[in-house]
Amino acid sequence: MKAIKFIAGLLMVLYMSSCESIIQETLYVKTEKDAFQTESDALSAITSVYAQMYTYESIGRYNFQVLEASGVGFTNIKPQSDDGAFFWKENTSTNQMSTHIWQNFYTIVAYANNVIENVPKMDIDIDVRNSIYGEALYMRGMTYFNLVRMWGAVPLRLSSTKGFADPGGRDPESNVYEQIINDLTMAGNLLPKTQSLKGRATKGAAYGLLAKVYLTAASMKQYSGNYYNRFDFVADANAYYDSARVYCQKVTDLGVYKLVDDFKKQFPIQISLNGTVTPDGFENSTESLFEIQFNRIDKYLSTDLPMQLIPYNKGGGYTYNDNSWGTYRITKTLFDDFMTDHPNDYRMDVTFLGGTTGVLYTYKKGVRQTAVGDTLYVYPYDPRPASNLSERWPYLAKYQDYLAVGSNQHGSNFIYLRYADVLLMQAEAENELGDKVNSLNHLNMLMERARKADGKARLTPINFSDTLTTDELRIAIWKERRYELLGEGHQWYDLIRTGQYENYLSHYKTHEYDLNPAVECEMKYYSRNILFPIPYLEIMMNDKVTQNPGHV
Repeated sequence: MKAIKFIAGLLMVLYMSSCESIIQETLYVKTEKDAFQTESDALSAITSVYAQMYTYESIGRYNFQVLEASGVGFTNIKPQSDDGAFFWKENTSTNQMSTHIWQNFYTIVAYANNVIENVPKMDIDIDVRNSIYGEALYMRGMTYFNLVRMWGAVPLRLSSTKGFADPGGRDPESNVYEQIINDLTMAGNLLPKTQSLKGRATKGAAYGLLAKVYLTAASMKQYSGNYYNRFDFVADANAYYDSARVYCQKVTDLGVYKLVDDFKKQFPIQISLNGTVTPDGFENSTESLFEIQFNRIDKYLSTDLPMQLIPYNKGGGYTYNDNSWGTYRITKTLFDDFMTDHPNDYRMDVTFLGGTTGVLYTYKKGVRQTAVGDTLYVYPYDPRPASNLSERWPYLAKYQDYLAVGSNQHGSNFIYLRYADVLLMQAEAENELGDKVNSLNHLNMLMERARKADGKARLTPINFSDTLTTDELRIAIWKERRYELLGEGHQWYDLIRTGQYENYLSHYKTHEYDLNPAVECEMKYYSRNILFPIPYLEIMMNDKVTQNPGHV
């Protein structure tokens, strides 16, 4: 895949080639009057929407950092003022990271609105027109879903705007959800089952996200005690659970998606457990519904997530300042929970660098290095703790780019939605609706995959039993979401929508922080943190936008 370099102006104009996973840029200037005349114009316009996800203010960096820091799955060994505020749960309206995310999301909305307003009127190939129109609806629906989960009631801006503030105030969350459902439903009708170019939205992406929207609405209504009773959704929780179940099944019925046989072969991991190097890792697998296509070759398309998550790789053949490497680390609490519930689970060896042993070797071009200092001992290395204070927490292994050309120029894709998530959502919805048989079937598909993941027969993790009560199965599903989807941007959303946020913070405190407060990151509970603070700049620009409860 070649570069996207988005250019400031009325519209970023980029051409998508017909080759799979290749985006080539062509810059030319058009007036607003003739900006939507040809098929190339329409393709350029939708590419400009996707391009916004590659900025640091979006999926490329901040969105991941803010969501994972806001949850209880990650800690930080060197928190700075902005990201530290999320780890310490003391975010404010002037925080630059959340402010930039808000602005970026509304930029995506504005660009999507431009496509939605103009493309349906174009006299171009109907399949191309429907796909681009559907993609813009998907992107707007996806972005508003991110906004409403993070900030609650937000301004609905459904036409092209010339800035981040407009005269409108905050729309009720039920109105925002209604718009999201409308956008994604229409997108599902318009989009094709598959796309020749990886990274473009499909019918499965729309169905899968609709399932998540309905499941979120259902669980928020079911566990509304943590939400200031602010929802006025019309349907009851079971109706939303049923819609979530239906759309999960629609994803399966497309016949496009399935679990990969090996849990590892869906992530951009380039160094296997035995040190074998693959050229590009495992990306765009049969499990991926929507995946952000990062590219190491061009900094405008790259990400620095691996730098945030893994240690400095001196065996990689490049030299970086390693002071900022690997500062985002998994909490020992989450690692221990995973280990306790699923000892010897293959997923742990894939998810954590050093696996269940905490012994991490350095490889160079697939060859293990044996010089002094080439072996790193991290949690849970025994005897604990590791001699180096900074290595007393696990590393996440899902994002690696062995061939990166710069410290902030990695090509590791980010999976926004995958089929395992769909199965877990379906299991949750079915359990809530009293269908334990199908709920267990969908949940245990993941256990079966974990047991045979790399072709080696294992005894664990065992299937969940039909003797579990509805309440016990619910907790089991929520835990499996935490383990299976670790580090994929879901935990904070899940903790909030299911009302577990305060309890899990308390669990972290007693299991980890209280044992060593001089070293561990303190994560305080404030009820205000079930929503992010509306950015100060937005309130200053638009006096009709009010602040969320408890925030300043």
